[in-house]
Amino acid sequence: MFETLLTIYEVTNKMFKIVFVGRQ
Repeated sequence: MFETLLTIYEVTNKMFKIVFVGRQ
């Protein structure tokens, strides 16, 4: 369970960085 949440957090963080950099 914890590992799954951690993986989701990592994926979300990567997606957020891509979107944030893409807007700039």
